[in-house]
Amino acid sequence: MNFEKEFELMKKNLMKYIYYHRFGRRLHINLFFSILNFFIILILAFFLAFYKYDEINHFFISFLSKYFDEYVIENLFINFGFYTINLHYLIILGRFPNNFEILVSLLFISILGLLLFIYRRKILAFFMWYVFFSIPFIVSVFYFTFFKNYFPYTVREFSILYTLLQYGITVFFVFIIAVSISVISFSFWTTFTNIIFTFLLIFYIFLFGYLRYFVFLLVLNKMSYLYMANLFFTFGPSLDFLYFTSFYTLYISLLMKNIMRNSMLWKFVS
Repeated sequence: MNFEKEFELMKKNLMKYIYYHRFGRRLHINLFFSILNFFIILILAFFLAFYKYDEINHFFISFLSKYFDEYVIENLFINFGFYTINLHYLIILGRFPNNFEILVSLLFISILGLLLFIYRRKILAFFMWYVFFSIPFIVSVFYFTFFKNYFPYTVREFSILYTLLQYGITVFFVFIIAVSISVISFSFWTTFTNIIFTFLLIFYIFLFGYLRYFVFLLVLNKMSYLYMANLFFTFGPSLDFLYFTSFYTLYISLLMKNIMRNSMLWKFVS
């Protein structure tokens, strides 16, 4: 009998410090706040995607154009039937790499790869990122060495593709957020934090997206088209999904940690 009392007492003390596996938790989700959360974020996404995105786009493009001496601003129209979005993008002069630049870039990426391979056990994440970076770069080196005159893309095509991609990512991410975090609504407080998180994520998407676009244009203008494939494949959509997953995971972790302190919102599955 004393053993059972001691065991129960120890169990209660351990439950204060040891988090159970997700399979062992049952959360009391509030259906009203979940639906409210979903529609608020969805309305926000609809508002940004169809009525304010072109104004935000015009603001950033006009701001970035001040840093280039020679540029042209063109329009890209997306017709949804009930509404037409007018997106702007920049056209500047790009550079083709010469043979010396190709050789130097290849030597640099080879030496860097050798160093990362030697110390790959200590910096495995950087080595994996290098492998992901080096594949399109080596293809670009081969192409510009033998088929430079047949390169079909300019900054104009790159800007159009990037503008469409950025628009699609913004709408897609906000919709995914509306679906994924709406179910994690237990009260007015969690609904409020979900909406604040969505606003911060949207702000980051716009700020990072156009800052990255500015850096891409500088690379194509000051360096060369040799890096165009890497700019799109290595630092494009893959990077967007990486930071989106990171921010989402961090937010959910902090939210769950806070929820675990409130026994009214969850209980162990018996």
